[in-house]
Amino acid sequence: MNKRRLAFLMLCMCVIVSFTGCSDDDGYKDVDGQSPAIALTADHIQTAAGRQFTIEGTVTDKDGISTIGLVCADLYLNKTIDLIEIYDEPLETYELKYSFKVQANEIGEQFTVKVIVTDVGGRSVSHDVLVTLDGDFENPTFTASPAEQPSREMPAALKKKPAEQNLTLPITLPTIGISVRDNAISCVAPRSLDAKTLCSLAIRLLYNIHRMVKASRLVAAYLT
Repeated sequence: MNKRRLAFLMLCMCVIVSFTGCSDDDGYKDVDGQSPAIALTADHIQTAAGRQFTIEGTVTDKDGISTIGLVCADLYLNKTIDLIEIYDEPLETYELKYSFKVQANEIGEQFTVKVIVTDVGGRSVSHDVLVTLDGDFENPTFTASPAEQPSREMPAALKKKPAEQNLTLPITLPTIGISVRDNAISCVAPRSLDAKTLCSLAIRLLYNIHRMVKASRLVAAYLT
């Protein structure tokens, strides 16, 4: 009788061991028994004192991710993300995105943040992220060159003083008598000039007067 009881107890113990031998302390069974994997978007992050930086990446584990820790003693960073507490169960995939603000009076130049991932089987893996305070966040400045002003330089032909200007207008005219009386100008031409010749002379005279007026306006414009 005692032998039967002893055999029964041994059988019960074997059954219990068989059910508990392939699971962890929390009752989660191993799927592949492999360590977690983590792929961060950046291994080096540039920031500055008083500014915020963000660590991002994808964490995977077929057995189930239990916790993710971010640790840097020099920055007073010690954060644990407990996925089982947040989601009531372990996750096989988790998109990590954690932001941390550097103190404004921080005088250090570079720091190492450890990202530690632990699965439900107690297996863990860590990854280092370099954080440097050499980020350039100043807005670019542009210095506009002075607008080009139109040249006010006077042409060489007009650089002489008005008194020194010699406006020579080639006019070839026959001998014509001109008299001024009571603000009226009278002109006496030789009888040998016909109407056609007088008309031609009048046109040439008006043309040369027009050139003289334009020249005088140009000189006046550059003197003002």
